[in-house]
Amino acid sequence: MQQTINQVWSMDFMSNSLKDRLSLRTFNVIDDYNREGLAIDVDSSMPRAKVTHSLELVIEWRGKPAAMRCDNGPEYLSGELVN
Repeated sequence: MQQTINQVWSMDFMSNSLKDRLSLRTFNVIDDYNREGLAIDVDSSMPRAKVTHSLELVIEWRGKPAAMRCDNGPEYLSGELVN
């Protein structure tokens, strides 16, 4: 059970497509304690450099969390996200 902010963040990707079939992806980061949306990035693709940059910006603003929660999807295979 979380007792304070920055204890656990959850991150995940979502996707959708527009009427003209343009595909959009979102990268979402949420603080599990208060369900605050820390980042929602939207683009047609989310390469690892963009995800890493987004996380760096949130950490610069909010501080580093004690833990991060994510699914085991192929998006998180990058060794850059380990540290």
